[in-house]
Amino acid sequence: MSTPGRPKLPAGRGGYALVFRLDSTIRVRPGRLGVIELSPGHYLYMGSALSGLAPRIARHLRRRKKRHWHIDALSSAVRPEQVWWAASEDRLECRWTRAVLEDPGASWPVGGFGASDCRCTSHLVRLESAGALERAWQNVVHVSPGTTRLDTPSRGTRLNIS
Repeated sequence: MSTPGRPKLPAGRGGYALVFRLDSTIRVRPGRLGVIELSPGHYLYMGSALSGLAPRIARHLRRRKKRHWHIDALSSAVRPEQVWWAASEDRLECRWTRAVLEDPGASWPVGGFGASDCRCTSHLVRLESAGALERAWQNVVHVSPGTTRLDTPSRGTRLNIS
């Protein structure tokens, strides 16, 4: 039985996207990529959680954490406003990134971001408008019909694991 108002995330494997909205330019240092500047807009970061969606997403929602991945620099500075996920045994981040980039309002802001273990240019995508973000959602759902979208809970809200 789930508690009302508390999101329920699957404990199993899957793919996810973190949705960030920047209202002003920020600078972050994602490891060896050096200092990068991200201009205002919507950003999507696509990843895979092969050890479990709920623990991975909960980690990304924490501001304080040991920085291990490129996304840790961004998620430590800005809280994602949405999380998209789909349970899957397959790695979804490359397929989702390609689907999102089909939109003319999507671009790669930083080469190599989150894509050190594949051939993708980046797993961080900038979207120029709220309309492009909605089209990105539709493209991801087309690739993975079971994808769920969740507005990020406020700080202190616990995530329920199924």
